[in-house]
Amino acid sequence: MKKIKAALVILLAGTMVFAGCGTTKDTTKASSKASSASSSKDSEAASSKASSKDTSKDTSKDSSKASSKDSSAESKADSSASSSSASSAEAVVEEIPVISGAYVISEIVDLGNYKGLNITMEDTEVKDDEVDAYISNLVQPVEVEDENTTVKEGDTANIAYVGKIDGEEFEGGTSQSADVVVGSDTFIPGFEDGLIGMKKGETKDLNLTFPENYGDKGGQDVVFTVTVNAIKRPVTVDDAWVEEYTLGEYKTLKEFWESTRENLEKDKKNYAEYMAKTNAWQEILQNAEIKGYPEELLKKYADDFDAYVDKEAEASGMDREAFLQASGMTEEVYNEYRDQSARAQVRNELVQQALVEAEGVKKDSDEYKEELQRLLDDLGMTEEEAYENYGAETIEMSVLWEIAMDNILSYSNLVSSAAAVVDGTGSGKAVSE
Repeated sequence: MKKIKAALVILLAGTMVFAGCGTTKDTTKASSKASSASSSKDSEAASSKASSKDTSKDTSKDSSKASSKDSSAESKADSSASSSSASSAEAVVEEIPVISGAYVISEIVDLGNYKGLNITMEDTEVKDDEVDAYISNLVQPVEVEDENTTVKEGDTANIAYVGKIDGEEFEGGTSQSADVVVGSDTFIPGFEDGLIGMKKGETKDLNLTFPENYGDKGGQDVVFTVTVNAIKRPVTVDDAWVEEYTLGEYKTLKEFWESTRENLEKDKKNYAEYMAKTNAWQEILQNAEIKGYPEELLKKYADDFDAYVDKEAEASGMDREAFLQASGMTEEVYNEYRDQSARAQVRNELVQQALVEAEGVKKDSDEYKEELQRLLDDLGMTEEEAYENYGAETIEMSVLWEIAMDNILSYSNLVSSAAAVVDGTGSGKAVSE
């Protein structure tokens, strides 16, 4: 029962924070319209597919390429990830009328002054040591074949060990294969030092003492019988390694290093733009005034909420009434959560529609076609596949929103994060006008 209660509390809390995204397929589509696939299941799938595609390419060829393209896919499919949390600021009790029938978006949404926002841009500089660290992380240690090689600091030793206290083995003190980076201080004091000088296949006892703060074993003497299975060392990062790692795409370390820097810079720029759009969207969403909630939209999102809870209840072998009772939640409280969630989602959708309309973004424009193609490239799908997976309406509104937010950034006063930190006010030298 505690698990059910916790699950429902998390569900409802998450639905309030994220405006009910990520539930059923229909909810995902509706949510994507409202917040460009903000926290939805489809958004995660979209990002996952783009990331998977890039990671595959990264593994076989140039690892540095994945980061930039993956970030781009995430920016497109998850372009207003924080919009829903902003929507949770919607008052629990609102005196905003519910309207029936058709509505004119400009008559029920007042965007206020959404141009000329002060938006902080993340730093996009890539330092040399960042490039070096990135490449170093790509290098995996390989086993040393020379049988006369002995373990030294910095090596990765694969070992088997058995620990005994007073001659008795203890739980968690035995392994047949464990990688230990000598000098990393992963094991208790003296353990890793005791491996230094050992050869592959050699066995020896390490007479050690557990640290005083080591739980119920603290201060006790222990004997570890250790056998070295293998000694591994990082390969030298040179032209030969680069050519092998990238399957011949790069011939020298220098050109691979420069390519890595370029892609890390793209990655940072993509992330900076994504965060700038997210922050701008939050401000627009918070400043917008909603003058009426369309009854049809409220019902749709409330129904989606109910459908998801019913699905969770069914998975627990209950109906909704029993599920709520098991969680200790009354129907009145549940309905309040559901209605708040529906209003938050409708608010997202209305503001997004109003912004796209105010910016005059059209589906038949060249910029729409270009942005659509970028999204499809990032998702690794054809137009038909994207529509089938996420729905035409979702894809279309995501593209329209992306273009509108590009416009918003062009109107905004973009401030470097470094300048904002210097004066502590969030204002500073604009990096673009």
